[in-house]
Amino acid sequence: MTRQEMRIITILPLFTLVFSASLAEQREPIWTAQVTGRSDQVNSVSFSPDGTILASGADDWRVRLWDISSGQELEYFMRHMAPVTSVAFSPDGTQLASSSGIGRLKNGRRSTDQYDVLLWDIATGKELQRFMIPGAFSGRGISLAFSPDGSQLACGSEDGGIYLWDISSGQMLHTMPAFFWFASSVAFSPDGAQVVSGGWGGTIPSISFWDVATGEKVRSFTHTGGRQSYVYSMTFSPDWTQLASGSGNYFINSEFDDHSIRLWDVATGTELRRIIGHSGSVSSVDFSPDGNRLVSGSEDSTVRIWDVETGQESGHLNHGSSVSSIDLSSDGQYLASAGGNEIKLWDWDAVGTMVKEEFPSTESSLTYYPNPAAAFVTIEYSLLNAGHVQLSVHDLLGREVKTVINTIQEAGSHRFQITTDQLPSGMYLLQFISGEVHTAHPLIVHRYWTN
Repeated sequence: MTRQEMRIITILPLFTLVFSASLAEQREPIWTAQVTGRSDQVNSVSFSPDGTILASGADDWRVRLWDISSGQELEYFMRHMAPVTSVAFSPDGTQLASSSGIGRLKNGRRSTDQYDVLLWDIATGKELQRFMIPGAFSGRGISLAFSPDGSQLACGSEDGGIYLWDISSGQMLHTMPAFFWFASSVAFSPDGAQVVSGGWGGTIPSISFWDVATGEKVRSFTHTGGRQSYVYSMTFSPDWTQLASGSGNYFINSEFDDHSIRLWDVATGTELRRIIGHSGSVSSVDFSPDGNRLVSGSEDSTVRIWDVETGQESGHLNHGSSVSSIDLSSDGQYLASAGGNEIKLWDWDAVGTMVKEEFPSTESSLTYYPNPAAAFVTIEYSLLNAGHVQLSVHDLLGREVKTVINTIQEAGSHRFQITTDQLPSGMYLLQFISGEVHTAHPLIVHRYWTN
């Protein structure tokens, strides 16, 4: 047998030397609610239109309603026989839709025709409708959206389909085969004439627009970023001129890791901006009511706030565990984040005005991944202004052992990938210099042999 040499880069946050911009102090949540039970992962949160109730769905099969003012659980609905993956309020706030995760067990075996979406009456807690998902591959619903007039419900499923139902009759109107693997996000256009979907198809991820009347695809935005990258989350700006998408990765520690946020021009499909800062998949995105800020939740356990005009980070919150869902109340008072077994409510007036101090012509944030990685590391950062950038690898004596870049770059997002084939085992520093900012990030190269 031949022996293959591999090198792993490990990032040690304990020793990170950072001399760049600092964020405003971490704000504390108004309240934190915990879900306890045999399976306590919270997967989704949604505000009622009047901002008085927060709904959540969790792995314990329950849909819960929380009082915003007190953080107390008002009631719970339990008719699902599987983890609840998504919740969404109707536009008038009188109904709530919830989707279940894995299909029910029948005689000890999983049934392929028992994936469902339930419609609830908020006032009574009564189940109004049960919409069935065929589930050719997996079938579980993972994203929900009501039409603007509340007459239709769209569901993105892990079998790759988009399912559209009539609310009053429960009739399935269309099945749209959007993706080969899964449709992770769905939304309606403001006039209700189109359904928009994002997901992963095993090749090139995309954002697609579907005609509600015919079920036919109208157009698509190509989401470049690698064959293992996908559109994890998606939201429209309040004026519906821009669409924000959060990127995810189907495979962990892939060479195609993509944790970016994309801003798109809805009319033309042009990618306006690519925002880099998260070190994990972006599970949820939402615009502020005025459209000036964008909030993102990530599997890196942070909630980050971005300036839409510049793409720069203005603040971040530490949720404490991988963030599965965020939502901003329509009145602009509150921000909710969910992840692990916790739901946190934040004062948007406080966290939405956090200011990040920036040096002129410097990085807004520098990330590098995967962690660990084999044979290469990907580096991402953004420049506020055009300027000279030097990125290099040094040993612990300060000697430069590898030059990545040493040139003038334009403002905006940048990404590089470097190999470690010529680096012996040991500790190194990844040095970034631009304007007044000098940062040093430790790398450890491990060499080992495998058959």
